[in-house]
Amino acid sequence: MKKAFLISAMFIAASAVGAWAAACAETYSSSVLTIETVNGQCVATFDATSEESLVVPKDFTVNKVVLERSFNGNEFQTIVLPISSSNFYTQNAQFVKLEDIVKEENQGQGKYKWRISGMEQNNIIENSPYLLRTWNNAPMEIIGNGNEPIKIHKTMSDQKLDSKFTNNDKWVFRGTYTYKTWVKDSVNSAEIGHVYGFAATKKDTIAAGSFVRVASGAFIKPMRAYLYYNNTSQGGTQNEAPKFANGNILAKAAEEELPETIEVVIKDKDGNVMSIAQMNTITGEITSSIEGWFDLKGRRLNAKPTQKGTYFNNGKKVVIK
Repeated sequence: MKKAFLISAMFIAASAVGAWAAACAETYSSSVLTIETVNGQCVATFDATSEESLVVPKDFTVNKVVLERSFNGNEFQTIVLPISSSNFYTQNAQFVKLEDIVKEENQGQGKYKWRISGMEQNNIIENSPYLLRTWNNAPMEIIGNGNEPIKIHKTMSDQKLDSKFTNNDKWVFRGTYTYKTWVKDSVNSAEIGHVYGFAATKKDTIAAGSFVRVASGAFIKPMRAYLYYNNTSQGGTQNEAPKFANGNILAKAAEEELPETIEVVIKDKDGNVMSIAQMNTITGEITSSIEGWFDLKGRRLNAKPTQKGTYFNNGKKVVIK
């Protein structure tokens, strides 16, 4: 009886870490990526605190991916990795793909606002940027489920890491595997005024791990992503952002004034709204919810609803009977 119990316990333990768990066929080590066998599992560790470019010389297959980075629990960050998995689980994080961005009139006042819709993902596609929310400050772990390994893909120099919105081809969510700066009179200076970059560290009122409007001197570390307004003329050249008299960039592109704040509506895997956040593109702050009433499609209501149904009030679900 004891022997049978021991075998059952070993089977349960093996299932918990994935039936495929095995030592690495190949190991690899650099300042940014390490692939090695840990407790019988092949583990890839990405050091996202580094400013070194991420280079993966060939494809690898692993059981688990660990992302070392400074996390603040329940806050959004951006992420892009050369990994793919159609069957994984993570205990302390949520991947969200940005899908739609729309400009809509704000309560009939003749003013407009921008809104991004994002959906929680069951799978991860290599080289695709995501919003990432972690529930605690521990390193993020992605573990292959059952017999499904996680694939690490070879990276190419200067490869595009873009995720396009389905309804607006002027905006793009763009990842980078290199340390990137936006400095006046540099190769990236034309993007200034069109980019909402990533705040790598906390500074003044700018929150770490959030979007900020790019000004000269801004930077982004590898394995992050940023929003880019790709405004081009009919001839294919980018229109220069207007400037104030003192030469400073005015964050405005062509006929459309770029927003100061963008609402981010997050939906779960079934399409239900889980939360409504607000991203301030001036301060870089992302709040978990905003005040007011919303329906389940994320649309703001002018007042407390009178019809029966489920709504959001100040970020919490409320059932009106």
